[in-house]
Amino acid sequence: MDPDSGHGRTRAVVVVQGGRLVAERYGDRTDAWGEVTGDPVGATTPLLSWSMAKSMLHAVVGMLVDEGRLHPGEPAPVPQWGEGDPRAAITLEQLLAMRDGLDFAEDYAPDGEAGAVSHVIEMLFGSGASDVAGFAASRPLAHEPGAAFNYSSGTSNIISGIVART
Repeated sequence: MDPDSGHGRTRAVVVVQGGRLVAERYGDRTDAWGEVTGDPVGATTPLLSWSMAKSMLHAVVGMLVDEGRLHPGEPAPVPQWGEGDPRAAITLEQLLAMRDGLDFAEDYAPDGEAGAVSHVIEMLFGSGASDVAGFAASRPLAHEPGAAFNYSSGTSNIISGIVART
């Protein structure tokens, strides 16, 4: 929690073991320059997790696989990818590995800036904001599924949609 430690700016650490809270510590809200920008963080403070949630999402998928409710090697159960749609061949494993082949630009520059196309900004803050999983699933293929790695928060949102329906 010490911004001078060289370990970054952690705002909260909560340790749960065996279903019981065993430790918790909270910091403050600081910006990139170390300036405090708001009230201290506490147990009820909402915090954005951004990509940290991907680890938790994959853990939940692992639990559903263990229960036999999801199958990584099979085509991912995405309603938008119907019969005859080449995206219907994308497996859950390919989604988890971000090797699904979908055309998704994980670029945080606004559209038009230096020619960038930002699907992630459109998904989170534009036309896809009301259904981020649906927006990501609507993207066309850029590669054969499994052929290329492409870091994509859209893919994680597709997986979140699968988990929510399972």
